[in-house]
Amino acid sequence: MIPTNDNNEGALGGKRVATRHAPNQTLEAHNLCVMYRKNNTAAFMRKCLTLADRRYIHRKAREIGSSGAARKCHKAQAAFNKIAVDKKRKANTKCRTKVAAK
Repeated sequence: MIPTNDNNEGALGGKRVATRHAPNQTLEAHNLCVMYRKNNTAAFMRKCLTLADRRYIHRKAREIGSSGAARKCHKAQAAFNKIAVDKKRKANTKCRTKVAAK
């Protein structure tokens, strides 16, 4: 049983709102932000991490961000979308020719 009557509430609704505020944010970045807030990571970082630890984490995050993984995913999705659109256009053309023949 779903917790609310509205299917757009919860994680999906949160993603939709976040997409309005940051449209170019990747899904991975969105998930990281949500987990950061949900797990109260800021309090843990203030309590347990030193300045050197924070610098190391920032450096590693920049390396991961600049690796181009999100760009590869976007290109793969765009290629898949193009194939799907071409397939639908061919099916529509075939259907229209059948209707025109009748």
